Formats: sequence, structure tokens, C-alpha cells
Amino acid sequence: ESQRLTKIAFGSCSSQKLPMPYWDILVNPTHKPDLLVLMGDNVYGDCNDKNCTALRNAYDAFGQSASFRGAKSILPIVATLDDHDYGQNDCSANNPHKDIARKLFLDFFDIPKADRRWTQKGGVYTSYVWG
Repeated sequence: ESQRLTKIAFGSCSSQKLPMPYWDILVNPTHKPDLLVLMGDNVYGDCNDKNCTALRNAYDAFGQSASFRGAKSILPIVATLDDHDYGQNDCSANNPHKDIARKLFLDFFDIPKADRRWTQKGGVYTSYVWG
């Protein structure tokens, strides 16, 4: 990206079960960041079955938030996973649900299918350079 960043916001631990008025605050021109970095636990929906139904439902609920949809359409967002959006609380690389959790994450954040995060080993890590 060629844009110089002067205001960066960081977020994590966003429960889809609670009101989310902070998204409206973030898009207010007074507070609007040049970039929003979501550092994980973007939703809370651990996988309890082979289809990760709870995690899928968590992303669906999060995506139904009008405030989040508005912010997502306006703000540049980079995001990563933590344990709750990785499929299990306090999980590790041995998590049996990691592949489906990655797919749900990448789909939710509209990561293009050509992006290496769809196929790379070891997670959804990436890097960015601005300005």
C-alpha cells in the first residue's frame, strides 16, 4: 500500500453475542483510523463438531451486525486468529479443527482465493508494507 498511515486502531475479543457500538465510533470521522488491526478472538465460537457449527454461527452473527458491516465497508482491516476463532479455547497447532477455522476466517474477511493464506502451512500469518 502506498498510503501513509497516521492513525491505527487495534481490536480483539469481540463477542458477537454482545452489543457492538464501538464499530460506529470507529467510523466517525473524528476517530476513523487509516487501518484497523484485529488481533484475534474476533468471534467466540469454539468447534464442538466436525463442521464447526458454533464457529460458523458466530461468524454469521458477527456479520449480521449492522455496525460491523458498516465499518467493514469503510475501514481497511487486517486480521488474524486467536484461540476462540481458531476452533478451540487455548488450542495449539494440534487443533483438529484448524483447517475449517482457517476457511471460515478467510471467507469472513473476504481474503481472495489466490492469497497464499489459503494454502500455506502454519496459519494465516502474512505481512504488509505501507507508505
